[in-house]
Amino acid sequence: MSIGADLVGLGLPANQAEYFDGVIPANARALGASTLGSFDNHGVLSRALTAASGKLLRIPAGVYAISRASDVSLAIGANTTIEGDGPENTQLVVTTPAGVGTGRRLFDINQNNITIRGLKISFTGSSAGDYLELFQVQGDKSGFVLEDVVLDGGVSVVGSARTWNAYPILLSNTTGYSDVTVRGGKWQNYTYGILKQTAATSAHRRWKFFGVQFFQSFAETLTFNTPNGVFDDILVDGCTARDNLVLTVSGGANPIHFGFAGATNFKLIGCTTSGAGRPAQVEDIATDGVIVGNTLTTTSDEYGILVTDNNLSGVATSPKRLTIANNAIRATVGSVTSTVDGISLVFDGTGTAPAKQAVVVGNTIDGFERGIVSTNEDVTNLITGNVIRNCVTGVRANVALAGVTGNLIADCTNGLSSATAGNWGPFNQFQGTVTNKIVADSGTSKVILNILGVPTSSAGLATGDVWSNSGVLTVV
Repeated sequence: MSIGADLVGLGLPANQAEYFDGVIPANARALGASTLGSFDNHGVLSRALTAASGKLLRIPAGVYAISRASDVSLAIGANTTIEGDGPENTQLVVTTPAGVGTGRRLFDINQNNITIRGLKISFTGSSAGDYLELFQVQGDKSGFVLEDVVLDGGVSVVGSARTWNAYPILLSNTTGYSDVTVRGGKWQNYTYGILKQTAATSAHRRWKFFGVQFFQSFAETLTFNTPNGVFDDILVDGCTARDNLVLTVSGGANPIHFGFAGATNFKLIGCTTSGAGRPAQVEDIATDGVIVGNTLTTTSDEYGILVTDNNLSGVATSPKRLTIANNAIRATVGSVTSTVDGISLVFDGTGTAPAKQAVVVGNTIDGFERGIVSTNEDVTNLITGNVIRNCVTGVRANVALAGVTGNLIADCTNGLSSATAGNWGPFNQFQGTVTNKIVADSGTSKVILNILGVPTSSAGLATGDVWSNSGVLTVV
């Protein structure tokens, strides 16, 4: 006898029978869920989740209204799967009635091995102070999977203020959640993708995002941040983040923003951003990070990638052991050049932190005021093989750095610029219009065999610079 044939009547395709090892799944419609718009499915879904604990709960195609009139979250048991017929067909529409207060949570994720796939969850709030947290992850458990799920927080802007707030994932202050996988789907019209608790000491490990579309975040797309806790082994792979307007929301906003604040062993790989905001930020005690092969475009006056110590943990310690490689980073701020930096390495300058060991290699940077900036730099940083175009300054540092080597700077007013003179590294090249190839605010910088395009004279060079003309090296 075919299990699949028996399950077709419950809205399950026959070819999916292998999921259930002969156990007929619970069906939300059979348990009383209704697609009538006036019917509140909160209580029915709560009972259905209890009945399906440890098994599969099918939610067939339809639009199911859920009222947040009471602040009672939907609890999901361990080893439970919730499955719809795809986000275009199965939709949970959540509303907060006027006058019932603010702040609601939809699902508690505090058990092991919970999977939700193939549905859409949307939210409509009641006031500017209202908010919804779709999933709170906690309990020091593991194994939460979102697959082909669309989350629409419904947030918009009136004047300069958000209509309400929506947070796809809320962290706990004291307990963490590990082995979280988000595959495919779309998050749109929300505030923070992951909302931290201010005093969080919780530990979260092995979070993976694959091919997720992020559209119109009203604060930050996705930020991994527990100021006094742990976020370890993070992968964001092949995701996109974009917006459709330049925001003027009170308190500032980064509609496109991947952030790693204190995270360890993190990777941002093959992602694409387009819109207003700061595409990537690494801060505080973040270590062993990789930002590779991304196409990062910002339409606002913001950094492409910012590495900084924001002192979130209360300790003046900078990020270290970072690889930023093979990214295309572009600012398109109307017809003018951005007033900030493509890659900004702002390290703690106290000298108490360990070696930073940043490797910035093979990036293409276009349209910023300064292509790459290194302040309070550590001599272990290597900035090499980058192509910097259409910037006011190619590379800027406090002191000329020997680790700046083999870069191509084209059509920038200044090539290599420093506050204090020093020795730049070898084999940097200049093309197009570069008015001041080597410049220092104080003193005279030296270069070690920099290949300064094909100059016909030493104009714009400092005493001691080495330049080439038809293969002949000349010392100024």
